[in-house]
This record gives sequence, structure tokens and C-alpha cells, in this order.
Amino acid sequence: MYFKNTKILLFIFFYILPSIAFSETGVTETQLSEKGICTKNACFESYQDYSKQRLKIAGSADYDYLFFKVYSAALYAEPEFLYKKEFNPLDGQSSIVLLLKYHREISGKEFCDSTKYYIKKSRPEDIDFSKELDGLCKSYEDIKIGDNYSLVYDSKSQKSCLNKNGIEKYCASGVDFFKAYAGIWLSETGVSDEFAKKLNSR
Repeated sequence: MYFKNTKILLFIFFYILPSIAFSETGVTETQLSEKGICTKNACFESYQDYSKQRLKIAGSADYDYLFFKVYSAALYAEPEFLYKKEFNPLDGQSSIVLLLKYHREISGKEFCDSTKYYIKKSRPEDIDFSKELDGLCKSYEDIKIGDNYSLVYDSKSQKSCLNKNGIEKYCASGVDFFKAYAGIWLSETGVSDEFAKKLNSR
């Protein structure tokens, strides 16, 4: 069955489904394993090496829509920041890697629409991210089951880069953009407050 009316589909996707998507099974507890840390749907290494830094996992979670697995995610940050009780992955002080493993096919257009929706929802009104959003949407490709996307933020250069399956697709500078983009997954105004807390559970 296909939706011929795009507006109806987007309304359901962005307004109705998010309100019911995160049931008790929407975000699953992590478990330790020989592979590192595992959610119900994926396993992640305990560390990620980036630019001569070894980043440590802060937490992981699954994102489900109703009965469908969408992606699993893990957040990595500099170990010295993870030991701090007040650690905020969005303050730009620590380099981070946010890794997403996809379990469902998503079109580049859906990816673009979702990004615009959440950034518009959370950004300060006096900041214009139209240039960055245009660059992101041009870089998005259709996602296949098994694809990985990673958002890499370098605290020294304040540069955020989006990689698909290990290949760099787009980069933008500035802490404000990093906060808005990473906030899709890491803030209470993003996909889910519960999801964000799981990623920073340490």
C-alpha cells in the first residue's frame, strides 16, 4: 500500500508516530558482551579511535517505530569528560562520535525531511542553518539495511562531519550547528528524551 498524498504521510511520520513510537520496548537496555556493549538489536565496540584519540562509549540505544526496528545508536566521547557527573555531550567541549546502525531502508528524501523537521524544532530563532541543511540534504543517499552513519565532532576545530559506511559525505563548522544537528539524537527536543538519556547513560 502506498501513500499518494505526501502531506498526509509526513503528518503521520512526524506528528503521530513519534508520540507512540517509544513504548517500553522502544529503547532497550544495554548489555555487556564480548563484542563490547549490546542493545537488543546491535552490538558496539567499547572504543572508537578518532584523530589520535581513543573515545570511550557513553551509552547505546535502539530506535524503533511501532513494531519496526529503525536503527541502533552509540555515543562515544573523550574518557576524561565521561568521568564528570555534569558531562553534556552537546556543549562542544569533548570530541564525540555518534554511530548509527540502520535496520531499515530509508530514502534520502525522508532523511532530509526528518533532519529539517528536528533542527527547525530545536534551533534558536536567530540562527540560520539553511546553508548547512542544503549541504546535508545534497549529501544524503538512500539508506539500505546494514548501512552505518556516523556524526563526528572535533572539539578543537569545532567541525562536524557526517560519514556513511566510513566515507566522509559532508562537513560543517561551528558549535551552534553541532548542537542543533547532534541534538536530533542527544537532546530532549530530538527523537526522544529517553533515547538521548540512554546514549549518555555511562
